[in-house]
Amino acid sequence: MNAIRQPQSGTCTAHCEYANTSRGQISPNRSARSSRAAKRRPVEPKRDSRVPASIALDPDYVLWSTPATQRADRPLIVLLHGWSYDERHLFAFAHLFPQEMVVASVRAPYAEAGGYAWFPSRGNPIGNPQPRVANDATEAVLDWLNTLPPASSIGLLGFSQGGAMALQLMRRAPAHFDYGVQLAGFVVNDDQPGDQMLAQRGLPVFWGRGELDSVIPGQAIVRTRSWMAVHTSPQEVVYPRMGHDVAGREVTDFVTFVARHARTRTSARREAASTRRLPHPIASRVPSNQPAMKEATP
Repeated sequence: MNAIRQPQSGTCTAHCEYANTSRGQISPNRSARSSRAAKRRPVEPKRDSRVPASIALDPDYVLWSTPATQRADRPLIVLLHGWSYDERHLFAFAHLFPQEMVVASVRAPYAEAGGYAWFPSRGNPIGNPQPRVANDATEAVLDWLNTLPPASSIGLLGFSQGGAMALQLMRRAPAHFDYGVQLAGFVVNDDQPGDQMLAQRGLPVFWGRGELDSVIPGQAIVRTRSWMAVHTSPQEVVYPRMGHDVAGREVTDFVTFVARHARTRTSARREAASTRRLPHPIASRVPSNQPAMKEATP
């Protein structure tokens, strides 16, 4: 798949691969280094302030696998990168998904450490960001999704902070999404009005993490496991000899998971739509008159 920007900007540069650092690595398998992947067009970064004037996703920095005219009524997966990376981070795997899928990789709003973050470091400890900050970032993604044409199914895939975002999006708009993948991530420590609906739906969520991951605190791991057991249909896999990374067998596993659930959920939505008119999924956010978010007791 070739990356398509909306609108397209910048010049073609080499395919982005990330070195192994303490913040984690992206390690596509051999096929991810194919000529198709090498043809992607990473963006030329704009000049960014450290804190944006408003929390909003910039559509200029969304990487797409398909042109705008070919996105409607197809299965969509949204990719959410980790701290200090950008929209190219997970797009390296876009070509591994089924050809009928539309892949959109977005950029987080805060400029940090040469990349971008969903939760700025100051005041947001690793694995325990302020719920208000997480909710603001989540609403920005939902606002952007609301500008897109309807999709036959919508999935989320995030790494680290992006994994937390994937879960928070499902909690904020539980009727909107069909499945999730969170890699080396965690659940935000708060209560959401959508948690009850999410538990009733029991959406499938793949949770992959490395046995040697020393970045996400143990308390966040315990909290996430407990929350996912109640609110999702989890598939947790711990990969031996892997740290805070996305690599090896994990890539094969989450690609298989996405392909299976995108196909299943798409068929279910189309069958339901044939018998009754479905609202645009974004309209199914938890009502704004629900009680305010509160931070949960650890």
